[in-house]
Amino acid sequence: MTKIQKYVVSSVIGILLACLLLSRIDPRDIPRALSGISLISVLISFFLYTISVFLKALRFKVILSTKIKIRSIFPIVSLYMFFSNILPMRAGELSYVYLLKKEESTSGVKSFASLIISALADILVLIFAMFFVGWYLRKELIEQTNDILNYLKSYKFSIIRLNHRFNLIYAIIAFIIFFSIL
Repeated sequence: MTKIQKYVVSSVIGILLACLLLSRIDPRDIPRALSGISLISVLISFFLYTISVFLKALRFKVILSTKIKIRSIFPIVSLYMFFSNILPMRAGELSYVYLLKKEESTSGVKSFASLIISALADILVLIFAMFFVGWYLRKELIEQTNDILNYLKSYKFSIIRLNHRFNLIYAIIAFIIFFSIL
């Protein structure tokens, strides 16, 4: 497939997706929604997102441990994050491997391995954050759990065995933390 054909196909797919998404929105709601956003909020958000992309690029540079310059990997990571946010089912992850192989001649295996290491690092950070937040909010979580248990106890649910109260407390705390992260 030539470059022109690729461009046409990707443009048609993009236009079709945009039409599909816009067909589900009332056009009069768009200006109303955009007018409610302050310019300062947009600028701060853009600045923070750019910093997060830069830090992610720096992380990939360290993980790859090659002589790739940050100004070379920053656009790759920017496009990777763009495609990861736009494409369904984590298909954007493949853009990182493709772009790194194309632009920096990095092997596909090394690129894919850096993605896996990055995902594992993300998981470890989330687990650490979950435990930190859970420890910091433990009193409030225990109070909420007791409120839930008292509510359930008042309805005398036969499914819950109150002699296993602490196991239930830990399960409910884990549930509360999990859904508060989402």
